[in-house]
Amino acid sequence: MAKVNAPLFSFGASGKLANALVYFGWKGLNCVRSYVVPSNPKTDAQNTQRGYLTAAVAAIHAAEGDVTNPLVAADKAAYALYGSTFPTPRTWFNQITQRWMLAEVNGEVAAVYANGEFEDPATTEITITLFNHQTAD
Repeated sequence: MAKVNAPLFSFGASGKLANALVYFGWKGLNCVRSYVVPSNPKTDAQNTQRGYLTAAVAAIHAAEGDVTNPLVAADKAAYALYGSTFPTPRTWFNQITQRWMLAEVNGEVAAVYANGEFEDPATTEITITLFNHQTAD
């Protein structure tokens, strides 16, 4: 049942009205929309995408907990800087996840990169430790 705070459509209401309308506050506005039952498609394509996301999150957590070369604050800052270069900025976590999923979709090796450093600042060579936490099927 909707809770009315003042005359309807004047101030605000919140809740559901007869499985037809939903009243809610959003960013200081009083809003209403039709009642929608969300769907949860279980198609093969959707399950594949969910698997990619699960693998990406597991890889990030594994890289953070790696004993010899963990994903540290400097790596996270580098990913955050990389994510900030896009029109829709991303957090470091979202940037790693996005790159992982793109690699999976494109049939490339998905990986979490960490511990990159310049051997000699005068050159353009970079040493990168690559964490690939995929499991063999």
